[in-house]
Amino acid sequence: MLYLAFIAVFLAAAPLIILYAAGYRYNFKRQKIEKTGIIYIESKPADALIYLNGQYRANTPARFTRLLPDQYSVKTEKDGYFPWQKEVAVKSNLTTFYKDIVLFKKSLPIIIAEGEIGLLAATPDGEKIVYSLIKDGRQELRLLTLKNEIDFLIKEFDPKLYQKLEFAGWSAGRNKALLSQTVNNSNKYLILDLENLEIKEIPGAASLNFSQIGWDLASDNYLYGLKGPNLYRIDLADASAKILIAEPVFDFQVQGNNVYYLTKNANELFLNKAVLNLEGAQKPKKIKLPAFADYRLLPPEAQYLILLDEKNQDLSVLKADSFADSEIEKNIVLQEKAKKIAWSQDRKNLLAWTDFEIWTFDFSGWQKNLITRLGRPISQALWYPGNKYVIYRLDRAVFAIEAGGTEIKNDLKLFELNEIENISLDRAGKNLYFKGQAGGRRGLYKVELQ
Repeated sequence: MLYLAFIAVFLAAAPLIILYAAGYRYNFKRQKIEKTGIIYIESKPADALIYLNGQYRANTPARFTRLLPDQYSVKTEKDGYFPWQKEVAVKSNLTTFYKDIVLFKKSLPIIIAEGEIGLLAATPDGEKIVYSLIKDGRQELRLLTLKNEIDFLIKEFDPKLYQKLEFAGWSAGRNKALLSQTVNNSNKYLILDLENLEIKEIPGAASLNFSQIGWDLASDNYLYGLKGPNLYRIDLADASAKILIAEPVFDFQVQGNNVYYLTKNANELFLNKAVLNLEGAQKPKKIKLPAFADYRLLPPEAQYLILLDEKNQDLSVLKADSFADSEIEKNIVLQEKAKKIAWSQDRKNLLAWTDFEIWTFDFSGWQKNLITRLGRPISQALWYPGNKYVIYRLDRAVFAIEAGGTEIKNDLKLFELNEIENISLDRAGKNLYFKGQAGGRRGLYKVELQ
C-alpha cells in the first residue's frame, strides 16, 4: 500500500519537477504556469550590491535565474558612488542584459592649476591637455599628461605683446597643435609639437593674416587658410603659401587630395569638391544649397560630409560621393536639428544637441535616439567612453545620463560650481577636467568619476 502511495505521489509530482527543471514556475499573480526569465547585471566598478524589489540578492556581476515574467525594481549601489536603478521587465524564456552599468563616483572638484585659464584643449585621444595659465603678468603655455598628471611648462609669453592666444586645431597625427596669436589685430600662427614641446612660427603666414585656418585632415604637412575670397595652401616643408582656389570661398575642409569648400556668388550657395593633383585643384563639382541658410562645413567623417546651418540649427549629413547629382535633397542621408556635434571614439556614433535636446545617431544600425529634453539651455555634451553614457553641462552643473533606448534613463547631477567651462574626459573616463571657479579660486579643475 505504501509502495502504491509512493508511486502515486511520484506520478503526480514528476510533471511539476520536469516543468521546474525546464524553467517553468507557477505564477500566482497571473494564476498560470509560465516559462521564467533571467536578468544579468554587470557594473563598473564591479562588486556593487544588487537589490531586486528592495531585497539584497548578490554583488555584481551576477545572473538571476528562474524569475517569473514581471516588472522588477533593480538597484545597484556601492559606497562612495551614485546608485543605478531601473524598472526591468523580465520576459518569458529571455535574458535581460545590463552589462554596461557605470557607477559614477561622488567626488568634489579638485583644483590642479590655480590662476586664470586662457586656452584649454584636450587631445582627441584623451591623453593630454594643452592649456595656458595667466599669472604674475605672464601667460604660461603648459602640457598636462592625463595618465600620470605630469605638468610641463612649454613656454612663457608676455601678454603685453599680443591681444589673444587661442587654440586653432589638432593635426591629423594628433601630436601637433595649431595656435593663433593676435598681434595688433593681425594673426600670427604657431605650431606646438607635443613630442618635443617645441613651438615654431609658420613663416610667411602672418603677413597673409588669414581669417580662417585649418589642418589638412589627412596630413601634418599642410595647412589651409582663407584670405579674402581665396583659399591658400601652406606647405610646412618649404614654408610656402600659394593660392589654391580663387573663388568666393567662405568655409572649407581638406582631406588629403579632396578639397571641400563653400562658395557664395550673388544669392547662390554651393558646396564644392575639387580634387588635387600635381598641377593644383581640378575643376570642382558642385551641389547647390538653400540660399537662406548660414552653412558651415564640419570635418568629414568616413564616407560622409557634414553641413551645419548655424542660423537655423539644421544638421545635414551627406554621402561624400554625392556630387554625381547637383541637388542636395537627393544626397542627404540624415537631417536633424542641432547646434553642435561630437563623435564617439570609434567614429560610429554621432552625438548632437540643440539648446534643449540631446540626441544620438548610430550609423552602423542607422538609428536615432532622443536622450533627453530639458528646460534649460545645454552648454556642452560629450560621449563617455564606451558610448553608453553622455556627459553634459547646463551652465554651472555637470550631469551624466544613459545613452540607451526609450526607457527611463538614469540622469545624475555629478557636481556644481560657480563657473564651469570646456569640460573634457581622459581616455578611460576616469577623470573629468575643466576650466572653472569654486568660491574665489579660478583654475584648471579635475573631478574623479571612477
